[in-house]
Amino acid sequence: MSLLDILAHVGVQYVCGVPDSTLESFIAEVIGSPMFDHQIASCEGSAVSLAAGQSMATGRPCCVYMQNSGLPNALNPLLSMFSPAVYDIPLILIIGWRGEPGTVDEPQHMVMGGHTLKFLELLGMDPLRVTADTSTDPIQAYVETSVRDRRNAALLVSKGATLSQTDSSIRAREHLISFDESIDRLAVIDTIVRTIPESSIVFSSTGYAAREIMLYSSRECGRSYVHLPCVGGMGFTSSFAIGVSQADPDRNVYCIDGDGSFLMHGLSSSVAPLRNTKFRHIVLNNGCHNSAGGFATSSNSVDFVKIAEGLGYSHPRRVANQSRLEAELTEIASSSRPGFIEIRCGLQSFGKLPRPDRRLTEYKKDYLVAMGRQVLSPQPGTTLADLPVW
Repeated sequence: MSLLDILAHVGVQYVCGVPDSTLESFIAEVIGSPMFDHQIASCEGSAVSLAAGQSMATGRPCCVYMQNSGLPNALNPLLSMFSPAVYDIPLILIIGWRGEPGTVDEPQHMVMGGHTLKFLELLGMDPLRVTADTSTDPIQAYVETSVRDRRNAALLVSKGATLSQTDSSIRAREHLISFDESIDRLAVIDTIVRTIPESSIVFSSTGYAAREIMLYSSRECGRSYVHLPCVGGMGFTSSFAIGVSQADPDRNVYCIDGDGSFLMHGLSSSVAPLRNTKFRHIVLNNGCHNSAGGFATSSNSVDFVKIAEGLGYSHPRRVANQSRLEAELTEIASSSRPGFIEIRCGLQSFGKLPRPDRRLTEYKKDYLVAMGRQVLSPQPGTTLADLPVW
């Protein structure tokens, strides 16, 4: 019996979540299965909240999948909706375990990976750890017992574990949206890098965007901008960048975002206080979570430019052809007001992309040096008055 059969057997009809590369083949199999209604949510909190509504209306347990990095995003609804002391709603969580202790992963995953069991314990969940050697029998027994006893279940899936009977990951791209017009992504990244003004601060979001900008940074020794890759905290890159722009309004501050990241949390920061800053928000919209299996986002039903207008950006634009790209990027670079550009691009990338080859605190030091500041480690006997500003 496959995992999909197990879920159907206990009454699950609705499956929702945020894509994760560890769960890629499972998600693709769900998408291709007629047994389930499936929905990709903008963030993990939304996913479990959607499942709460579905379960309330149908009386059936629901299944939600996510990466463990997104588990904190779901804590509020998991505690305040699903708890037996509140609405007492049954749920089956499938969690990809990045940064599992004993493995090697990126720094932000190792931090979250070490805390994942503590979060599940906080939620009152006793997870079943699923590895490459786990058969479906213990999974079936665990899920059936959890549903029977009205206990929320959590399958904690190690990297390399297989939850589907066949490798169906290729199906994911069959469900992608197709823009009428888009630009080759390699050309987009190249043009962005060439038009960034001297002494800019460039934030890049989780996924391919950070790694693509990182590739250019490593290629160009004499680069004139400081790059701060936000390889963790998906969706919060724009807030991070806005905080810097508010504190340093005369400096060009760029946020190179993705459509999945923007939809997740990019609307959480008001641009109104940024009227007199040089904040530039660039959203690379390829219609999917490209680094997590290529599963579609909801960007085909969202007008990013209208949202940007409502948020108060003074230069909201959509660019979908190469002939306008450089002119729009040059115009936004020269503006004294916050600007926004949605760039519709393809799925191309640069082949094998780099991952951070040094601690992220080293990127922070690049920024501080560019600002003429230093990070000083307090010595024994240091008082509060002796500490540097930062």
